[in-house]
Amino acid sequence: MVEMKESFDLVVECTGNAEGFNNALELVKPYGTIVLKTTMAGMTQTNLTAVVVKELTLVGSRCGPFDAALRMLSQRQVVLDDIKKDIYDITAFPSAISRALMAETLKVILRITPTSSN
Repeated sequence: MVEMKESFDLVVECTGNAEGFNNALELVKPYGTIVLKTTMAGMTQTNLTAVVVKELTLVGSRCGPFDAALRMLSQRQVVLDDIKKDIYDITAFPSAISRALMAETLKVILRITPTSSN
């Protein structure tokens, strides 16, 4: 991962552990953003010096109440076809971001396909 150090403007941390957060700190460029899309299991000790020195932005994002979501799905109050249409390959990241910025967009999904090492 050394070759990718400070390579990304935006890093989404979704591992739920301190090592994942520390990796995100290494991967993000100065003035970049880390999105915490997880809850850490238990207390986490992390040196936040990099957040200050690199002047990073931390954004928390959680999933919301599952009971309400399941109820709405069972009553067909949510049309999943509207959500599934905004799926982009990771290589189309700029187009996906443009779509995400549109007011009518509910969610943009990035598909990451493993590359072959043949």
